[in-house]
Amino acid sequence: MTPWDALTARVKPIAQKLEALRPPLLVIRVDGETTLVTAWPTPEDLEAHARFPGMPRLTLERRIAEALDKLARLYPNPRQSVEVCGQWPGHPPRLERVAVAQRPARAPPRPAVSPSEALRQ
Repeated sequence: MTPWDALTARVKPIAQKLEALRPPLLVIRVDGETTLVTAWPTPEDLEAHARFPGMPRLTLERRIAEALDKLARLYPNPRQSVEVCGQWPGHPPRLERVAVAQRPARAPPRPAVSPSEALRQ
């Protein structure tokens, strides 16, 4: 399972946490590098958007899922991790991690054992 799959499976809890925090910006970082910064809409913003004729009804979950999907195509194989964060303005800006998915750690290589040592074990 890639970090993208792990985050996509947790879209609803991520959206709920972001809704509770209400950050003005959504930040997604791949391997410690910021890859996306976007305005994070409030539920009221989404309702206002849906009131315009012909506009689709957006949800916070859908917004996160679309962002993760786009970034997964641009960065298909993160080396370490993918983070979803909320950001507030300031100097320095406050960045709060909401969710992290890390690439599974690989087992360290086993030391080479000579056949005679293997027989003694």
